[in-house]
Amino acid sequence: MKKRNLVAILLAIAMVCGLFAGCSGDSTTSTVPSTDPTQSATNDPSTAPDDSTGEITWANELIVGYTTEPSGDLKTYWQGNAADGDAFFFTSIYTVCYDYDTAEYIFNETVAPKHDVVANDDGTKTVTFELNPDLKWSDGSQITAKDFVRRSLLFSSPLIVSMGGYGSTGTYDLGYKEFNRGETAVFQGFRLLSDTSFSVTVDSQWMPDFFENRYYQFVPEHANWLPANFDIADDGDGCYFTKDGEQIILNEDYKDEAGDTIENWRWNCDIFAGPYCRTNYDTSGMAYTLEVNADCSGV
Repeated sequence: MKKRNLVAILLAIAMVCGLFAGCSGDSTTSTVPSTDPTQSATNDPSTAPDDSTGEITWANELIVGYTTEPSGDLKTYWQGNAADGDAFFFTSIYTVCYDYDTAEYIFNETVAPKHDVVANDDGTKTVTFELNPDLKWSDGSQITAKDFVRRSLLFSSPLIVSMGGYGSTGTYDLGYKEFNRGETAVFQGFRLLSDTSFSVTVDSQWMPDFFENRYYQFVPEHANWLPANFDIADDGDGCYFTKDGEQIILNEDYKDEAGDTIENWRWNCDIFAGPYCRTNYDTSGMAYTLEVNADCSGV
């Protein structure tokens, strides 16, 4: 990717941000273009250096300061905070997004051009998504329905809980408690219908809800979270994990086999679905560097 597409997101220490943002009397900083007519015209985005120079200029670099120190735990399924959460948002795509202009949760038709919500007789609700078949990971591979299901299953599993994770991603979905406790291998509320279609049933205890669309906010996660011999299947009663083709309850018994893979991807994942890819995290400067994902069509 060209350097002109580089977006640096600087997550600053709370006291430093407060000092410079709240106490400084100088209105001109390195992130604000000078209004002095004697200054170089390169401060004007319309006259920024030609792309052929390959230089990162004022016109194509964005620095965002935070009052929360990021942890570098981008995925936020463990200790991630608000700053990490924003970086996660930039690197992810969602089936449902929040519209700040209308204060509504709206379906993202770029991700899922078709969706259907059905109210069931038992009080549950089932949403079915038909994904855009052109959705790509940043490595160019296709994003599938299994990727969306993977997030909810993995991060509701007893294994993740045993590794200190929240394990609460599927809280609102039918069968969560039994799956999360390791009482069953099958997560009843999730169905894999095809490579590009899946459905989720929300438990009746959460209905009715004026903001029910928030329960349909699903995000894909890459297969690299688990070793290659782990997979997800569906025989018609719900989704479950497999190892070497055999159904398993993904609990702490698999920590030795899968734990290192999970921890490595947690901190070093390098394939993303969203409009940006995390290319670096500076532990000393507490800064994420994000670069435009040319393969993203999900926003």
